Amino acid sequence: MNKIIILLSAVLAVSSALREKREDCGSQMASFSTCMASALGGLSDIAVDGRADLIERKSCNLLENLQECGDGVTGSCRSTEFKGMLDTSMNQMLGAVKDLPGWKTEKCPTAVKFLSGGANNLAMGSLSLVALVMIQFLLN
Repeated sequence: MNKIIILLSAVLAVSSALREKREDCGSQMASFSTCMASALGGLSDIAVDGRADLIERKSCNLLENLQECGDGVTGSCRSTEFKGMLDTSMNQMLGAVKDLPGWKTEKCPTAVKFLSGGANNLAMGSLSLVALVMIQFLLN
């Protein structure tokens, strides 16, 4: 019985802390927009560097920048609509670059991570670990 009370107290404390820490979504969206503008602005500075697959490499960098900008949006600000927009953008970019002659998805870690489920798999793994710990706590 004491374990259940401790567990419920912990859950209530965490949910209370989350309610108290309301996120400033307007600020996060502004930062996201600035981040994306900067990433896209960098495309105009591409200079031939003598290495193979310049466009493919820069496309991979842009995918990475998009993902990093999106990672800056957290908590309740990372709504279903935002995630859908980010996924749509990533899918459109991947659709555009897959036809480039030198594009190899396996050479772009961000593309590989996105196509394999990326952060969603990590979040589900973390959630499963928490559930296992809680079950073990209750059984002991």
